[in-house]
Amino acid sequence: MYENIKNIMNKRYSQLPFYLYTLITFFIWYKTKFNVFELIPDFNFYFSYAYNFWGDLNSDLAKNILEAYGGIDYRGDWQPSPLYPILILSPLNIFGSKILFALEGYLVGIGFIYLIKKIIYQFDLNLDERFKFFSLIACALSPVMLTNTIALTNIGVWGFLLIIGIYYSNNFIIRTLSLIFAALVRPNFGILLAIFLINYYKGIIPKKNGIKITLLIVSLSYIIFYLIYHNKYPGNFINYFLFPGGQGLSTFETYGREFLYRTLNLKEKLLNADLNLFSITKIMSSLEGINYIFQLYFARINSLLGYNFEGLYQLRLNNAQWISKILRTSYYFFLIMPGFLVSMKLTLETIFNKSRSNQKKLRFLILTSFLYVVFSSMLIAVPRYLFPFDSVLICLGMVFWISNTNNTIKGESSF
Repeated sequence: MYENIKNIMNKRYSQLPFYLYTLITFFIWYKTKFNVFELIPDFNFYFSYAYNFWGDLNSDLAKNILEAYGGIDYRGDWQPSPLYPILILSPLNIFGSKILFALEGYLVGIGFIYLIKKIIYQFDLNLDERFKFFSLIACALSPVMLTNTIALTNIGVWGFLLIIGIYYSNNFIIRTLSLIFAALVRPNFGILLAIFLINYYKGIIPKKNGIKITLLIVSLSYIIFYLIYHNKYPGNFINYFLFPGGQGLSTFETYGREFLYRTLNLKEKLLNADLNLFSITKIMSSLEGINYIFQLYFARINSLLGYNFEGLYQLRLNNAQWISKILRTSYYFFLIMPGFLVSMKLTLETIFNKSRSNQKKLRFLILTSFLYVVFSSMLIAVPRYLFPFDSVLICLGMVFWISNTNNTIKGESSF
C-alpha cells in the first residue's frame, strides 16, 4: 500500500517541470495579452518577409501588426531563410490568431522538456533520481529556453529541431529531416557541421553508412541553403569576428567601434566594410589591438553564457519582470558557467583521448556544447543563441556542485 502511494506521488512529482513551465507560460500570456510575438528580437524583419510572401492572404491582424511596427522592414538583399517566417508565423499572417501562435510556442516548449527528460534519463550518471529530477526542473526554468519558446523565435525552432535529431539519432529519416530543416532555419548551422565532423573524426559519432549518408545530405542541403539565402547576410566572417555591436557589451562596444574605425580607417558601416585577414593582422600589430580581440572574445563568451551587460537592466517591454534578469544572472553564475568549465575539462580529456566515459551520446552532447560556445563566440554572441545547449551546461553545472565529475560521467550507452 505504502509503495503504491509512493509510486503515485513520484509520478505526479515527475510532471512538475511541465507544470512549472505551463504556469510561467500562462503568466506571460496574461501579462502580454497573448502578444508574445512582441518579445521576439527582429520580429518585424521576419514578419515583413512573411507578409510579402502571403500577399492578399494576410489577415486583418497581420495588417494591424505591420502598421504598428511602422511598415515593411526592408533590408535590401538581406532576407531570412523562409521556413521560420512563412510557416511558424503563419498563425498570425494566415489565421489571424495570436492565441494559435502562442500555443505553437507552448507546444514546442513542452516537447523540448519531454525530449530533454528522455535524454537525461538515458544516461548512467551514477547519480540518484533526485539529481535528474532537479536538473530537469532547472532546464524547464532556464531563461534561455523560456524566451525562445514562449515567444517562439527562429532559435527556438532551430534548437527544437536539433534536439529531435539528437534524441532520434538512431532513426535515419527523423535524424536526417530534422537536421535538414535546422540547416534551413539558421545560418550558424555551419558551426555545428564543423563540430559534427570533429565528433566524427574522434569516433564519437559512429562511422556507420547511415550516419555518413545523413552528414552528406545535410551538408549538401546547408550549402544549397547558404548559396540561396544565408550568404545574403552583410559582411563576412572577419566583419563579425571584429564586430562589437548588438551583444550588450555596454561601453566596450563604443570603445571597440572607435578603435576599429581609427585603426582600419573605415569610411562605411563596419558590417559592410571590405575586411579580410590583413585587417586582423593590422589590428594585432599593436598591443592595444591584441588586447581588443582578446577582451572581445571573452566578453562574448560571457554574453553567450548569460552575463550580458546591457541585458542586466534593459527591458524589451514595459511590463517585463525584473525577476527575469535576476534569474538569468543566477543561472549564469551558479549553473551555466560552472557547467561550461566542466564541459571544457571533459572536452580536453576527449580530445586527448583521456576520457573514461563510454557513453558516446553524452560525450557528443558535452563536446558539441563546449565547441558551440567556443566557435559561436567568434561571431555575434547573445544569451538567446545558447539554446538548446544551455540545458547540457545546466546539467553539468549540477554535476559540478554535487558530485565528482570523473566518477559521474561514466558507464556505457549506444549512440
